[in-house]
Amino acid sequence: MVEAADERWTSRWNEILADDNVEVGTWPEVDSQQMTERELGRRPFVDKDPGTIGHRDTLIWLGVVELARDDPSDDIVFVTGDKGFLAGSDLHPHLIEDLATVGARHTVTCLSSMHALVAELQKATETSGWEDWREPRIAELLYAEIQNLGAYDFAEHWDERSGGSAAPTFDVDLPFTGHDWNLSDVDGPQDLEIEDAEFGSDEVTCTFFLDIYMSGFMDKFEWYSDDHPAVELWDADWNDHVVSVEATRRVRLRARFEIDDNEEVAYFNEFLGAEVVPEPGAVTIT
Repeated sequence: MVEAADERWTSRWNEILADDNVEVGTWPEVDSQQMTERELGRRPFVDKDPGTIGHRDTLIWLGVVELARDDPSDDIVFVTGDKGFLAGSDLHPHLIEDLATVGARHTVTCLSSMHALVAELQKATETSGWEDWREPRIAELLYAEIQNLGAYDFAEHWDERSGGSAAPTFDVDLPFTGHDWNLSDVDGPQDLEIEDAEFGSDEVTCTFFLDIYMSGFMDKFEWYSDDHPAVELWDADWNDHVVSVEATRRVRLRARFEIDDNEEVAYFNEFLGAEVVPEPGAVTIT
């Protein structure tokens, strides 16, 4: 009966090891001097029963260290129920020192059983790709909000209730001409970047670019009496009193969204600010 059980386990392990996704590690490159120095320094695993120095455990551990050294970008899970590797629920301090010497202190996680490993892998599978829904949904919401923007969001304008000018939502360096500006076109959002936020976060912020195209009028007296580098002349003879002007701005904006990763829903909260940036290919002279 015992032999039959052994055969089943052997067969199952051979099946697992033969899988294309399984790589069997090589023996660690360790010499007798290193083994002796570890023993003399009372490094793990010399605190074994009398007569056993723990060479096998040492070789296992040095194999982990070499794996961490050779693949520093990988996350490694070391599964062991042997308390000789541990100090409480974490790795033994001496083993942590071994990892630190190869720059891999934070790449190795220790779990006590295969059951714990399966639970971690299942959790990772359930949450893998959870960020994928965010960008298309946030881009969709941003596009809708951008369609609601008007010239008054970017240019100082006349406020009939106060009888004076009113500041724009975003200052993009457009002069107040005494005539209302018109938002001719908006191109965006472009180059959307969403901040890193862990699964289950309540909100995220993002940055993106808009190209805005404005048109308006300026009194001829004002136009010809001064320089106006912030705008361009479109039609000098619009009529006897005004000229037609236009302006283009590339603007970087930030926005905040409320999110629910479990339901994969997001809600626009607010724009956080804007700044004018040089247009692609523009040359800045200082």
